[in-house]
Amino acid sequence: MDWQSNPISHSPTVNGLQEALALFPCPENIANTAESSKHWKSALISLLAHKFHTDGNHFQLDARVGFHPLTVDHYHTGSSKFEKSSQSTKYQNWQAHTEHIKMILHNVLDLCMLLDMLTGGSTVFLHHPGAVAPKSTIIPQMLNTHVYANPKILAEHPELHVVIAQISQLFTAHYAIPLAQSFAAHCYCARWSSSSAQDAYPQANRMDDSKLLLVPPPITPGSLHFVIPGCPMDTLHQLLSCPQLLSYLPKSDTGCMHSNTENTRKGGSSIKAADYAFNYDAEPSLAAVPSTPVAERTVKIPATEPPLVSFSAETENVLEVLGYPDTFHRISKELQQQLAECRHAKQLDEDQEIQAVLNYLEMKATELALKFKQPRHHYLECFSLGSAPHHHKRNKTSAWHAFLHFKGDNGQSNIVDLVKDKAEYHSLKKAEKETLIKEFDQVKASTSQRPPTITARSRAAECACSFQFVKEELDALKQCMGVEAIVLMVRRVSDFAMAPKAVFSSAAAEQFVHLYLRKDIAQLATEFESTILANGVILSELTGDAKASVKFMHYEVCVVQCYLVKLVGWNHPQWLNPSDLKGGLNALKKVVEALSKGTCHFVKITQDEVKERQCRIAAGEKLTPELEPPVPLNDIPLNDILPSAASSQATQADHDPFDNTSSTEVYDLIDPVLRTSDNSVASQTTAEDNVLMATTNTCKWVQVQPLEGQSGWEKHARKLTERAQAFWDDSGKDNQIAPTAASGRRKNQSISKQKSSQLVLSDLENA
Repeated sequence: MDWQSNPISHSPTVNGLQEALALFPCPENIANTAESSKHWKSALISLLAHKFHTDGNHFQLDARVGFHPLTVDHYHTGSSKFEKSSQSTKYQNWQAHTEHIKMILHNVLDLCMLLDMLTGGSTVFLHHPGAVAPKSTIIPQMLNTHVYANPKILAEHPELHVVIAQISQLFTAHYAIPLAQSFAAHCYCARWSSSSAQDAYPQANRMDDSKLLLVPPPITPGSLHFVIPGCPMDTLHQLLSCPQLLSYLPKSDTGCMHSNTENTRKGGSSIKAADYAFNYDAEPSLAAVPSTPVAERTVKIPATEPPLVSFSAETENVLEVLGYPDTFHRISKELQQQLAECRHAKQLDEDQEIQAVLNYLEMKATELALKFKQPRHHYLECFSLGSAPHHHKRNKTSAWHAFLHFKGDNGQSNIVDLVKDKAEYHSLKKAEKETLIKEFDQVKASTSQRPPTITARSRAAECACSFQFVKEELDALKQCMGVEAIVLMVRRVSDFAMAPKAVFSSAAAEQFVHLYLRKDIAQLATEFESTILANGVILSELTGDAKASVKFMHYEVCVVQCYLVKLVGWNHPQWLNPSDLKGGLNALKKVVEALSKGTCHFVKITQDEVKERQCRIAAGEKLTPELEPPVPLNDIPLNDILPSAASSQATQADHDPFDNTSSTEVYDLIDPVLRTSDNSVASQTTAEDNVLMATTNTCKWVQVQPLEGQSGWEKHARKLTERAQAFWDDSGKDNQIAPTAASGRRKNQSISKQKSSQLVLSDLENA
């Protein structure tokens, strides 16, 4: 049985190595040593790759992509045809096959070094992975060549540094470039992502072509692995023609420098060993050493050059020239590599999300095109709202619009006539049109910088929008934190219209208002708004009691005696609740103005003053904060106060105090036409009309004969008088019935309620 037919045989790929590790785990005597895993993996790779150079499968290709089957298997590490891999999985697969390639390359370098040591010969190994960096141009400057050269040869024969440089640049320009182009073409045909096929090692540090090294330092100190950056051949010829050349010299403190002789050969320069000066006592470094010795080792940096940047190639070169240890930068590089891996994973996730959005837009554009029979690219252009061309197209100012603006800005012009008259616009020169556009842009900029105009409608709209946001935030808090809330929002000023708003996070919160506060939601919000609009905090601020309130009906007891304060500066002839004050809007404005300016306010009094006020009230003096001195009766409008009615009420209260309630109820039912008459009509009333109104308020009905030429409100008064008189006549008869039984009392009560409702309805009809 040959090796290929043995079931232990596996391909030396990532998956094959994993299977081999499962079959041949690391022995115990090897597992106890340092880095045993790497040693055992290298041994298994050598075992699996044995006789690969003679197996005859060099020309075997995958017909679909044009690559060797092992190449396809390597780049498809961990992928599946039936399940889409996540970004993290793709990144782990990329790391796996990258580490696999590094291990194979290290094995090759180890074997080359072993071959040189055993035979005493010399080996030059050149390698390019075929893949290039994503979205990079395939030119020599963008490629790197992995080179193995015997360090003993480089140290003993510095003239061979030029040969190594020429070989590597010829390999890059004439060998790696065509193969990299072919590799990229096959990747494109196979629809491979460029991110999955990359060099396992990072790009070499690029420097100025004039500062290129013939042989750069190895990728790690003490290694035999050199990465030489590519450059055009003419650049190498110019570099070789310089009087001084730089190169890395193993086991040398100063590196090497040589001067070109006059005897040049074709394609290169003649280099003599006497042109070099070496010092093998120090650590390996990079420097240019002149032929004459110097006292101190310094690096001169011209003042015109920019300052050194951390972690740049120039910084590393200077550190190597000075011979300083690079521990800090090496650690920083490791951290930077870790951050780069995190950024790479984040970028992959972002690209995936963006691609999902783009795919969705493509699908929607196709659906809209089929639905509305429009080209598909039309909807794709509509979706590009955030693109720079679309933004520039929408905000570009045209000369025609600027011309119409300044043409019609002088007065009230007809835009139709301006549009029809295009001769003046076409006569403008290009410079004049550009001037118009600049001036129009300035006008638009000044308009956009103007503060917004706040109107009553905009304030109401802003309140509604903000309250909606509050509701959404409360809903989010309820879902996340499990909280409940009640929010009431009312206006604090009366210069815009907005209904009270209330929101409850749940039905239980709304039920709380009904059960425990015993309020209707609308009633609670309305009372809250009235309290805020009233702004009745003057008394609370003076007394320090937040529950202090003004009682208009019992002012002396509930305000003066309770809080030891009195109100001064009241400028209305009546002491009533502001909602019941008469005199129209002007009188109410005067009250509000006095309150806002502070001329009407509360002042503190002593207990002695309170006792003095009680004595004065007992003597019959009236101390309510009405206007002093009183306003003459002739100056008070009829709709504010009726003197005859007031005097009649006082007389009736003295004679029959039990009828005071009935008098007040009838006064509230007076026809609104009588209570809202203007001053011109009131000045024309006769004595009989005054008697009519006075007797109406005191329940004393007097028959008034209709006069010729009566006005409309006089007719209404006569009708109201007749109906009220009939009501009281019937009521008097009903009251004479003896309530002998409970049923009789209920019957009389129902009759009284029915007649009272009829009176109210008749009053509404007169209104």
